[in-house]
Amino acid sequence: MKKAEVIQDNNEPITLMLLGGGIRCLAFIGALSAIEEMGINIGKIVVASGGSVVGSIYATGKSPLETKKIAIDLDDTIFRDFSIRGLIRGKGLYEGKRFEKWMDGKLDGRKFSDDFRIKLYVMATDMLSYRPVAFSSSSAPDMKVSRAVRFSIGIPWVFTYEKFYHHGTNHILVDGNMMTGVIEDIFEDNGRMLILRIVSRKTLPTPSHKHFTLKRYFQGLLLIQLHAVEGERIKQSKWNDTILIFCGDISPTKFSLDIDEKNYLFEQGYQQTKKYIECKWKIQP
Repeated sequence: MKKAEVIQDNNEPITLMLLGGGIRCLAFIGALSAIEEMGINIGKIVVASGGSVVGSIYATGKSPLETKKIAIDLDDTIFRDFSIRGLIRGKGLYEGKRFEKWMDGKLDGRKFSDDFRIKLYVMATDMLSYRPVAFSSSSAPDMKVSRAVRFSIGIPWVFTYEKFYHHGTNHILVDGNMMTGVIEDIFEDNGRMLILRIVSRKTLPTPSHKHFTLKRYFQGLLLIQLHAVEGERIKQSKWNDTILIFCGDISPTKFSLDIDEKNYLFEQGYQQTKKYIECKWKIQP
């Protein structure tokens, strides 16, 4: 009997990973809609970067359509609370406090110890140990989930890094998607996994600007950094359980989306995930 059939017949819970995405994380909402439609049982959800926004809201019990409405109505400016102090100190452009407050509201102030329909793990990257840090009901029961999500979305140079003292250890926390491969290894003994990553075009766009400016320098460095993370090699052992959701020309450095782009991302996540599960896992809705 094939593994896909075992999942279908026995409803074996899987560990679902939503890794990366940035503002393109709406594609994960479409993917969740397909996963529900296919009847796949999610036992744990591991989230990082943009995936932590979608995954934590979904884990509270909201449906994909309810989560989509939140994303459609989102005011993109909440991500851009400029910090002159952070910029001068080289920590980042934005503090992320407005986003964290918004996130806390959408989660109804939940801590990890509160009620979630799915066991939730929010990942961040510690720059002192060069290791991922997992926040969950086991490791940080009294911590607000919105705080962990703020850690997880901390793209270096864009958002200020966060200092955090936890269990007798100091941490400097940034984007949870910086060490995707290590995160996958941490949870590989937790049974069957389904790993979702968001990627854009395979090649970097040709710059159209003739003049080199500080803004262009910063945007170029960020684009190269995020492109390198997205292009991280998938281990052969995880290839059949990894979905790469392609998002066309929507750049990982975008911080604002129009309604058509949001709907496009949702549809891409839905269609690509559904097709993958039908073809690779042999599951039909």
